[in-house]
Amino acid sequence: MSDLRKYCGVSETQLTIGAAAAATSITLDSLVDIYNNTLTMTDFGTKGFARLNPDGDNIAEDISFTGITANGDGTFTLTGVSTVLAKDPYTETSGLVRSHGTGSPVRFSNVPAFYGEFVNKNNDETIAETWTYTSSDMPRLNTYVAPTDDEEFATKKYVDDTAGGTPVSQNRIVVTATAGETVADGQIVYLDETDNEWKLADASTAATCQSVMLGVAQGAGTDGNAITGGVLLFGRDDGQSGLTQGDKLYISDTAGAVSSSAGTVPVAIAHAVTATSMDFEPNFDSFPTSGQRDALAGTSGTPSTSNKYVTDADQSKNLSEDAYAASTTGNDTYVVTLSPAPTAYNAGMVVTFSPDTVNTGACTLNVNALGAKSIKVNVSDDPEDNTLKANGVYSVVYDGTNFQLINTPEVLVAGFSSNADEYHSHGERASGSFTRTVASGAGTVTEAHGLSQTPRFVQVFAGVGENLGASRSTGSSTGMFISGANFCNWVTGGIGANNSGIQTAEVIRARETVGDASDGWEGTISVDGTNITFTLGATTPSDDLDVAWIAWF
Repeated sequence: MSDLRKYCGVSETQLTIGAAAAATSITLDSLVDIYNNTLTMTDFGTKGFARLNPDGDNIAEDISFTGITANGDGTFTLTGVSTVLAKDPYTETSGLVRSHGTGSPVRFSNVPAFYGEFVNKNNDETIAETWTYTSSDMPRLNTYVAPTDDEEFATKKYVDDTAGGTPVSQNRIVVTATAGETVADGQIVYLDETDNEWKLADASTAATCQSVMLGVAQGAGTDGNAITGGVLLFGRDDGQSGLTQGDKLYISDTAGAVSSSAGTVPVAIAHAVTATSMDFEPNFDSFPTSGQRDALAGTSGTPSTSNKYVTDADQSKNLSEDAYAASTTGNDTYVVTLSPAPTAYNAGMVVTFSPDTVNTGACTLNVNALGAKSIKVNVSDDPEDNTLKANGVYSVVYDGTNFQLINTPEVLVAGFSSNADEYHSHGERASGSFTRTVASGAGTVTEAHGLSQTPRFVQVFAGVGENLGASRSTGSSTGMFISGANFCNWVTGGIGANNSGIQTAEVIRARETVGDASDGWEGTISVDGTNITFTLGATTPSDDLDVAWIAWF
């Protein structure tokens, strides 16, 4: 590699035109050495240094530059100009910090920042480039010390000692390797035997982490090119970050990454030594114990060469066919994903699942994308509305065509055509009341019920003026809402009055005048998961309507 810093004896020059603060280029009258040879950037290396107004008070400024342009009029422009601190750490900041007028002197002297790039024998130094020694002048230690870190030089004595049988403190196996995709230092890779290239291991893909040769990239590499430093097959790797000493490490579900917790396919690969290093020994916990090896022989002699491990397909019932999962579709075309995944529907397959919403009549279940199958009761019937409750747990068995629901009672209440569960209380209740004034008249009133789900039952007490209540005095009604149906018992003129009856289309009928079946109020209600909505009619009422309600499900 060519020298990056060079030294020139440059004749003093001056600015052709003034340079303002923040300028990143300056123009000089001339740029020649003391023998009048024109200079280019090659003569300075990759960076040069100079001082503007070197003899002025509070106007001098040290600069660095990275380019030189020879202009057609004989002047020269320095580009990539930065101001440079005059003391350690010699920070370079793009652009000038002072303004300099036309004719300001420019001296190419050795400013402090220039010396700051020299190696000093009294300092700890990091050498960025290659230093080559002659064969007779090799570097040496004044006193022998055995190396302890991978990055330290091994002396002749150390090599002689270890070659003679003294054990080495660390063993590492590293091989040259070709990348099959972009990899970085410290990433976990596997050997793809189809093209003999190393690619990122991923615990969510078994083929990249199980029954394959694993390693750690020791540098960067791109598809089809060599991985810098090769691939570590065994031993200490120092290319990690964020580890906790002593942690057992696994291949992560993130391609190439290391994790302290097992991924989808649990493959243990190392133990953390420090925050940045690990001892790599893939599958170190996967070897059978002596007891496990003995158990393989069984009690009937040594297994024959034809003996096989039992697989899912060898079992009378696939373990994945009796599993649980929850649906998240938001409707009654339920979808679940079991793990391990079944490969097909088989007659007798049992699935336990939790719906995320109630069913509305006919519903289906799709297991691991094998296809939606109808859920039936009593062999061929569709479930009634609300048979499957949100967050309930149900078991179904596949009969070869449909899923049969096997754990929901089908006892019916006399007079109803739906499941008995739909007509009993689950204990959660809410209540409220409101007054509708004559001035407001007909319209809707919305009451928030605060229940955890849509109420099935709402009982309503209504009356005009002071007649509200269960006493059923003049102009009152007691109504009921059950699963969408409105009806009420209404009366005017007292309990024994003739003006009374059952109204099957209204939940409120509050009349004001005995013998008048039309003056006053009437109404129906509807419900949802949040509110009870009262739809009120008003026929020339003269008194306000008072309403109290109780809701439950």
